[in-house]
Amino acid sequence: MANFNWANDQKKSTKGKTVFFYCVVLLGYTFGIIHKCIYDINWVLVVYILNLVLVVIDTIVFIYIKNKYEKVAAHGV
Repeated sequence: MANFNWANDQKKSTKGKTVFFYCVVLLGYTFGIIHKCIYDINWVLVVYILNLVLVVIDTIVFIYIKNKYEKVAAHGV
């Protein structure tokens, strides 16, 4: 049986994430929500909106962390 230790799996790096990637994901959720509103409003719309909110929060945190570390690297602290 595998031993999963979630504390060791948490990364404290934003390596591999880009603003472009987040824009593509946000655009996808936006078009998914628009499609659901136009053609078939059902419970999936709630899931799309929840996911969109979570991705927006993750994007804001990502940009904050990225800017914080770029400032630190620029000042050499």
